[in-house]
Amino acid sequence: MKRLFIITLALFCTACNTDWRRKYDEVYPSQNGISMVRKDNKYGLVNAEGTVVAPLKYDYINIYPSAGIPFYDVTINNLYGVIRPSGEELIPAQYNFISYSEGVFIVQLNDKKKLLSTNNETLTPWYDEIDLFFGGLARAKQGNKYGYLNIKGKVVLPFVYDDADDFNDSKKAMVKYKGKWGMIDNLGNTIIPFEYEQAEPYTKSNEEWEDYYYILIKKGREVNIDKEGNLLSFK
Repeated sequence: MKRLFIITLALFCTACNTDWRRKYDEVYPSQNGISMVRKDNKYGLVNAEGTVVAPLKYDYINIYPSAGIPFYDVTINNLYGVIRPSGEELIPAQYNFISYSEGVFIVQLNDKKKLLSTNNETLTPWYDEIDLFFGGLARAKQGNKYGYLNIKGKVVLPFVYDDADDFNDSKKAMVKYKGKWGMIDNLGNTIIPFEYEQAEPYTKSNEEWEDYYYILIKKGREVNIDKEGNLLSFK
């Protein structure tokens, strides 16, 4: 009799532990003990005991972020925010777009962008543009000039360039200064003088864009360089 009672109690407890699932229209597969749930077209997160850790107020929760991103982006009324996988709200859903790059968030509201830390601390004022980070630097635009920011939000290369590319994996970038194109390194040193009217990137058909080259044009003559600024040919 005692054995039967224990078995019955165990089955009853198991039923109690899974009964919370019936409250939802859909329960998604658990990840690290946390499940996304849906009810009345709203999404939230619950733990293994069914306790709500992120309220069912979101129109969408991306529980499958790209590799290396330890956060979930969420939306409410087409505005984006960020929560931790534990359910803790990190950034309220109040931005038009959010991207994560090298440990910081780039958020957009209307036509402006700024950087936020992973603790939702504002790192920069609003800029007209901020690109993803490459090698610790991000191209940014203020008015009609370009410069570069580091991941702390500091301006490390001033807003003096007419146009600019992102830094490549050789820590070089093509930039346009006073109407002419040249190449700089990540310290702002000039690698290729600013004397070219055009700078066009290209890649060979059997190579990836990581192995791109440039055609530089000066007074109708073409110069070919690699991504490090080495001269390959001219005509």
